[in-house]
Amino acid sequence: SCGAAAGDLLVLRGRAGKMGIRLVDCAEMNVENVTLWSAPGMGLQEIGGDGGSRYKNFKVTRGPAPAGGAERLLSSAADAFHSSGVRKGPLVENCVLEYQGDDGIAIHGAYMLVAAAGNSDKIIVSPKYAMVCKPGDNLRIYDGKDYQLKKEVKIVTFSPVEKLKDLESVKDLWKQYKLGDPTSAKYYELAVSEPVKVEMGDLVSSPDCIGNGFTVRKNVIRNNRAQGIRIKSTGGIIEDNQIEGCSATGIALGPELNYWMEGDFVQNVIIRNNTIRDVNTGAKSVKHDKAILIGAITVYALTPDNVLSSCKGNSNLVIEGNTIDNCGGIGILLTCIRDSVVKNNTVGNTRIMKTMEGGKVFGIDPDASIYVDEAENIKLE
Repeated sequence: SCGAAAGDLLVLRGRAGKMGIRLVDCAEMNVENVTLWSAPGMGLQEIGGDGGSRYKNFKVTRGPAPAGGAERLLSSAADAFHSSGVRKGPLVENCVLEYQGDDGIAIHGAYMLVAAAGNSDKIIVSPKYAMVCKPGDNLRIYDGKDYQLKKEVKIVTFSPVEKLKDLESVKDLWKQYKLGDPTSAKYYELAVSEPVKVEMGDLVSSPDCIGNGFTVRKNVIRNNRAQGIRIKSTGGIIEDNQIEGCSATGIALGPELNYWMEGDFVQNVIIRNNTIRDVNTGAKSVKHDKAILIGAITVYALTPDNVLSSCKGNSNLVIEGNTIDNCGGIGILLTCIRDSVVKNNTVGNTRIMKTMEGGKVFGIDPDASIYVDEAENIKLE
């Protein structure tokens, strides 16, 4: 039973793909004192460019009912604020993001799939999203089976590949990642600074295009489907935010090496003095045994095989001074992580949904207040 009754209001989250505000290949933008009442997709999306933009007093909320219509149940159908592929991360400060149909704030880059095995200074790749890399960018190459970092090189040049030699093998790879028809995909040949051995299915990402140096400060994020703050970036600060009423994790840190192909691993990030309440009460966390985002604060790496990965690419995190109260699952979930500190946090009233299926496939104990696995050199103080 879903608990619905005759007369309840129902909203169907559309997939129109249109954004309320979309900034493409921009830099040093200022969005201040703007209120967005409705968007059929994301509220605000910035994609590509040098970044370094500032978003202050930006509000995404439900506007007044349209003439003759019922009250609005959603503000935006997807994320309220979404940053992808920018070179310098955004400042998001004093914003109110509520009633959105997906995450409150998401900041990330993207992976590209290696489409042909080789051992040279040239790599054939295919991006799921737009190509935002440039010559001179660093490139990280990850093993497509265990997701360990193989090597880091620099991009020298890249050029489109009109026709791929082994399209049949790529079809199986595309099926694994649910990427659709590989005949319509784009392929590039990357010339890199030194020879490297790669296999089809390895993943590559540039740490220069993932929103490095972001700041998410003093925002209110509440009453939304999915996560409050979702980070797949480096060198940032998440502080003094109020997060409540999210159906899933309050703060999620880590890459998605599966369908979404969003990354990279989270490194050198401070998460401090945030208040997180009434999160992880949605059906996906409570009923879905393959759900991994089941902590009020979750550090993870999501892979296609639904196995808790031994890759410990999330590193040098400081999680301190946060207050967690009333969460459906675990208070703090730490996986795929190394060389990090968790201190002076207050965790109360975990597992308020009583029965929690989320995390079972990964062997996570749903009764834990703090759960640590596939971790190395973690200090709890």
